[in-house]
Amino acid sequence: MKGQVTIEFIISVSVFIGVVVFLAFNIINSITPLHESAVNEIKRSQAYQASELLLFDTGEPKNWDKDNVIRLGLSTGEPYKISSEKLQKLNETCNDYDKLKNLLSIGNRSYIAIVVSDMDGNIIVNCKKDLKPVFSIERFGVLENNKIVRIYVGIL
Repeated sequence: MKGQVTIEFIISVSVFIGVVVFLAFNIINSITPLHESAVNEIKRSQAYQASELLLFDTGEPKNWDKDNVIRLGLSTGEPYKISSEKLQKLNETCNDYDKLKNLLSIGNRSYIAIVVSDMDGNIIVNCKKDLKPVFSIERFGVLENNKIVRIYVGIL
């Protein structure tokens, strides 16, 4: 009986191939949502990191301006205390969007929006593109005159 294939062999090979194809499709379909989830986590991390830097860091150098800034920071040196002078300098820095992204270590494939406003909704700093962010974070700080400000950081 050499060279003969039985019906049981054909059925078992068909079932095996069917299971392999089924598993392959399931694995391929699960990669896309996992990748999207990882990208969203990266963007959330970037937004949080940028908000931490703006809120708690004095910047480098401490009295930076748009020409000599190495690292952005709005803090006066006290936790949650924001410098009004640095807010004005940030507004000037917003004109060079690529430099702003580099200073906050935002990759080339992401966009950042920074809006600082008082509690009445008056915008103090507006660094944003007209895009809807994927992830955003809102933090609060206090100016030297004890006025509360809202710091919005969005990443697209």
